[in-house]
Amino acid sequence: MIYELSMDMPAQLLKYIWDVWDYEGDTDFLREKVYPVMKDLAIFYTEFITRDEDGSYHIVPTIPQERWVFNYRFKYNRDATTSIAMFRWTFLKAAEAAAVLGVDQDLRAQWIALSKELPPYPQKITASGPVWMPVAGDPLEQDYSIGCLAKISGMMAPVTLTNEVNLDSSPADTAIALRSARFHDPVVWDKNFTYHLLGQAKDQLYSYVGTTARWQHQKMLRQMKPSSDGNRILNTYLDHVNACWLEPERLLNSRSGRIHLYPCVPEDFTIGFRKLLASGGFEVSSELREGQVTFLEVSARRSIPCHIVNPWTTKNLVIQNIRTGKKLTPVFDGATQQGFSFAAEAGGTYSIFPAAY
Repeated sequence: MIYELSMDMPAQLLKYIWDVWDYEGDTDFLREKVYPVMKDLAIFYTEFITRDEDGSYHIVPTIPQERWVFNYRFKYNRDATTSIAMFRWTFLKAAEAAAVLGVDQDLRAQWIALSKELPPYPQKITASGPVWMPVAGDPLEQDYSIGCLAKISGMMAPVTLTNEVNLDSSPADTAIALRSARFHDPVVWDKNFTYHLLGQAKDQLYSYVGTTARWQHQKMLRQMKPSSDGNRILNTYLDHVNACWLEPERLLNSRSGRIHLYPCVPEDFTIGFRKLLASGGFEVSSELREGQVTFLEVSARRSIPCHIVNPWTTKNLVIQNIRTGKKLTPVFDGATQQGFSFAAEAGGTYSIFPAAY
């Protein structure tokens, strides 16, 4: 086993239970199950990192999963992209949890500070621009003589694991993520679900373990036309519906903290969904008819602001608690993809629609 040499693996395991809290919104679960281990890991990571002469904290030793064993003087065993991403994620989420629970404010401040002092992701300059690397100086070849074990892996964690690059990221951050995914070896499985998470795969289903390796998916995959690079082309309405079933974040993506509706479907598509969970503990139901959102309902499990990218061109919106009849005023933001927020209350269900409906 080489996973035990990857210092970010504990954080990757905690990511699963964090998402349970984040999407289901059960504060007791956060307090009793998530935060105790998150706190311990953040404390461990605080002691593990070391400040170098450049002023940054470095992660030594660690390795990209399945790629390297230990090298002489840890040449390729420092500051792996996945490790940097997951250490930062651990510090930030531990701080976020402490804020929600109202505990450990001194540790919270320390964790936030440390998250800002980790090194930048290792990069390689290519003809089309910089791309992320598994680790600085990586020769990008499989070479057993220097302990390089597997095909390239572990560059896409800032998108796929930590949501650092998301649908609300700057054009520069989105560009390096997509450029990295396109640059690296086709067998790199984690690159293939980068595209739909960034809204870039509306007419193609990329192959990776979650879609192509499970026997129950084979029938629908056989109905899709294969592309020259071994992926699937979405030619028919049924192809697109099946792609949404395999990758629900084509319908609803909230990794940025804002709810994006239908970010990876054709422009004139018709489809709907009921009670998909969104970050923040929201249940969302919606309908899309020929590219127009005709129904949107949000149920809240926590009393926090609900942030939504506006699916309509108008700002004249009605947000109404369907149980009490109370109408709320949306607060519009100045983001590139303009959105709005409203003060959701736990247990409330809100119907949202343009006033002209």
